[in-house]
Parts: sequence; structure tokens; C-alpha cells
Amino acid sequence: MVTYDFGPSGFLNLSGADIVVYETQWGSEESSSANILVSLDGISYTDISTSRSTSIPSIAGATGHSLTFARSYDLSAFGDLARYLRISGNVTGAPGQSNSGGTGFDLDAVAVATAIPEPSTYAALLGAATLGLALWRRRR
Repeated sequence: MVTYDFGPSGFLNLSGADIVVYETQWGSEESSSANILVSLDGISYTDISTSRSTSIPSIAGATGHSLTFARSYDLSAFGDLARYLRISGNVTGAPGQSNSGGTGFDLDAVAVATAIPEPSTYAALLGAATLGLALWRRRR
């Protein structure tokens, strides 16, 4: 079992897949051997394994891993935000290593979706704040 803590800002439920789990390309694809669970508090977990898909979204920073055994998962059944990601079940390989022919899921990497605003979003917010301040000062 492996548990990741993504900190207070966590990762978000955006449109479509929100998590990509990469399995080491060794033997056969065994993502069904792993359970993908998410939590907000690190105590109570919800299994989102049933949302497994072979459709892999483009997630920033998720490059250099084989897409052959990658699977994506959607947070829709859980909620808008998760902080913890747990991978459990028949997980036999350490991250980045094969299990030397054994059976079970061989974890390679994990990528999650986060909402990172574009610089233009910050410019728009700054412009709106400046306009609001100008209107407020004019009324005074």
C-alpha cells in the first residue's frame, strides 16, 4: 500500500479524468489488481477504482512514462477536492521497479490534476480590483 499526501490544496475534480496512475511496462497490464482510494482527511477513504479508464488526459508534468499500462481515474464520485491518494491491493512492485515476474500491479508514477490559473487570470483579477478601487474612490 502507498499513500500520497498532496497537502492542504490537494487535487481537484475537474472535467474528465483527474488522476493518472502509471504502471511499469512489465509483463501484462494489471491495474485491476490495485484499488485507487481518495480521502480528504486521511482517515476515511473512498474507492474510485470503478472510474478506471484507458483514456489518458494531458496532465502537466506527467511526461516520460509509458501510456501502455497507464489508467486514469475520475473524482466525480468523491467530491470536488481530495488531499490523499492511496493505492492498495495486490501492489507488488516498488515505484519505478518491476516485481521480477511476479503477479500484481507495479507502480511507476502518479499524476493528478490541479487548477493552476493562467497568468491572464491574474491580470484580469488585478484589473477588476483596480477598477473596483477607482469606482469606490470616485464615490467618496
